Amino acid sequence: MAQEAQYEPLGHEEKYNRTSFIQEVKKNWLPITSGIWLLLSIYPVIIFLLGAPGGPLTPAQQPMSTVTKTLVLPSFGATPLPGAPDPEGSFRLRDGINSFQDFKQSDRCSLSSLDLHGPFEPLCEEKDSLMQAMSWGGRIGQDAPYSPRGCDMRWFSPKEICVILSKYSRINIMGDSMMRNLAVAMSIYLRADLENGGRSTWMADPEGHDCSCEASFDDRACTFHAVVGTQIVVDNDPQSLVCGTGVTPVEYFHVLEHPIRQEDIDYYLMFQPERKPKKPVAYVMGHGLWNDLDHDKTFMWYDQILDATVKHAPYLSEPEAMFPRLAITPNAAGEKKPDIFIARQGNIALSRFEKIVGGWARAKGMDHLGTYNMSIQATNPDGTHGGMRVNLIKAMMVFNWLNAVDTAAR
Repeated sequence: MAQEAQYEPLGHEEKYNRTSFIQEVKKNWLPITSGIWLLLSIYPVIIFLLGAPGGPLTPAQQPMSTVTKTLVLPSFGATPLPGAPDPEGSFRLRDGINSFQDFKQSDRCSLSSLDLHGPFEPLCEEKDSLMQAMSWGGRIGQDAPYSPRGCDMRWFSPKEICVILSKYSRINIMGDSMMRNLAVAMSIYLRADLENGGRSTWMADPEGHDCSCEASFDDRACTFHAVVGTQIVVDNDPQSLVCGTGVTPVEYFHVLEHPIRQEDIDYYLMFQPERKPKKPVAYVMGHGLWNDLDHDKTFMWYDQILDATVKHAPYLSEPEAMFPRLAITPNAAGEKKPDIFIARQGNIALSRFEKIVGGWARAKGMDHLGTYNMSIQATNPDGTHGGMRVNLIKAMMVFNWLNAVDTAAR
């Protein structure tokens, strides 16, 4: 009995202690849980602060953190991109800042290049992958910055663009008003001026119109006041050219529909060298809307121009001739596209046209740049031409193509 009496108190004490512990936990579960949650919440912050000697990065610095010193400047053939001697890749860091910050602009047309394109890794390493990436890229949301697909393009500064153009004896831009707007956008870069870079500043605007900023692209009254080439700037406002008066000629030729008028062909050929120049001529062409996206007529339009060019300059028919040609298909239509054109020039027709013409152009030995994907989620002020933002991206795409062409392989 004595043994049982000694045993029973021990059993009751054990039971009491266990029950008391459970009651204490239940009583204090909320403070304990809150403490654990707080510790888990601040742990990543503590680690981040300890691992960042300079403190947390600001939002403006965040995109730059993805650019590493191991990223080297790709070389297309024997001609590297501008900035190639820089072993640390700081040229890529420049892509991550607003390259328009030194452009002339106003409150009416203030714009950051980072609103148009955000750099990412890796860069495209050769021309074909670059053209595919730019054609297949897109946006995450309406008017979000555009990104190529799979690999990135460069966002060149005006001075780098001058270096790129110096690889050529001239740049010919041929086509309809879509290509005219491309030429206007290229002029903005060459003059580093968002407000008046695409405008003939030496002329008075049409009465009742302001042809600065977006109007250079969208206002029909400003059509003949837009700058679509370098020679007219050299003649009238040479100090506005970043490249100076020795800039490689960039000129637009008004060549609308098939069949092309002979006077348009004759005028274009007046500016083409008959003998092989020291540097190649680049041909940037676009066609489609004036023949309602009839791809057969587009094929004949290209053939008519290129046949006349080769006949005028026979050296281009030589097997090893440097004959860089870029076919650009139209951008997507917007909600303001007139109803009478939707069936013939709407987005279904445009996307099909781009696929057909792109395949044909590549089979002919030309390069192709599709702009449908780049522009489908972009505001299109008049429903057709894409406006200032879309055309600034188009122009930068063309500069990337001009840079990627291996002009040394001649």
